Amino acid sequence: MKRDLLKPTADVVFKRIFGQEKEITIEFINLFVDPPTPVVDITYLKQEMLADNRDGKVSVVDISF
Repeated sequence: MKRDLLKPTADVVFKRIFGQEKEITIEFINLFVDPPTPVVDITYLKQEMLADNRDGKVSVVDISF
């Protein structure tokens, strides 16, 4: 059986894993980032942020600390 059907490096797979699976994301952060105190909860924010200026630019944020 082929094991590489869903590659976590593919954008859509990465967003599905880390954008909707809180437990996996928290475990990943605690394991690889090693914060001073363990992360116990996260909040997903809207990805699109409305511009505060008149030029109407839109920002897309993938991650925020």
